[in-house]
Amino acid sequence: MRYIINNKIKYHEDRSELVDLNAELPPQTLTATLNRLLSTLVRNNNLVVSRDTLLTQVWEAHGQVASGNNLNNTISILRKMFAALGEDDIIVTLPRQGFMFTAASLKTTDSLAESLPEMPIPAAAESALPSRPRRTQRFKRFGLAALLLLAVGSGIWAWQDTGYAPLSAVSVGNIGSCEVKFIASYHKTGSGKADLTHLQTLLDKRNHIHCSEPATLLYYDSQSVVPGSAERVRSSYFFYCPQAAMAAGKAQCENYYESLEK
Repeated sequence: MRYIINNKIKYHEDRSELVDLNAELPPQTLTATLNRLLSTLVRNNNLVVSRDTLLTQVWEAHGQVASGNNLNNTISILRKMFAALGEDDIIVTLPRQGFMFTAASLKTTDSLAESLPEMPIPAAAESALPSRPRRTQRFKRFGLAALLLLAVGSGIWAWQDTGYAPLSAVSVGNIGSCEVKFIASYHKTGSGKADLTHLQTLLDKRNHIHCSEPATLLYYDSQSVVPGSAERVRSSYFFYCPQAAMAAGKAQCENYYESLEK
């Protein structure tokens, strides 16, 4: 499903990305967890979604450990991503209740297509071409049948395909004992294109993250994907996944996001 949020942001749920419709910036890619969380919030626009509901649908239902800390961190990442797109307060926290997505305008691409007016055929042109109305009627009937088949097929596909595409990542090097994997689900990035210096800068800001023990860093940086395209905004995020703690079931990946305006 594709949504148009406040007439300026396209949320492509199937591709797990956010697109600024008013600027030539690369799409902001969402991880599977971010995508599930945003999908749940958007589908309940202007309704309160409880913390328990989000933890169940976004984490537990997909075999992940649910915790309030992970929910708060993931909400924070979504807020920063929307803030970079000009929507600072679109996700509201309601104390002791949950969260609410508050888009003033939320449309699907299907609803936008349905709102387009049908162009009438001028009477003069119709009289000049006697056979045109019959051909037009046949074309309309054929088009309506095709749309119905497409709608039915899409519904069956959506019912069967309830999951999300697995994460695709490319190993791009190491920082200490941390293996760095660049998220490449929708962008092909070579091992030499990832800006590990920038990632090291992000790590230095978090004093509790050390690469003296084996861990995996899932990294994404818009400037690495399209060099020079982020002259206004550079979006980066990474997931720190300590291997020993995760194997023992004591932790899961921690996520961090940063957006720099130039």
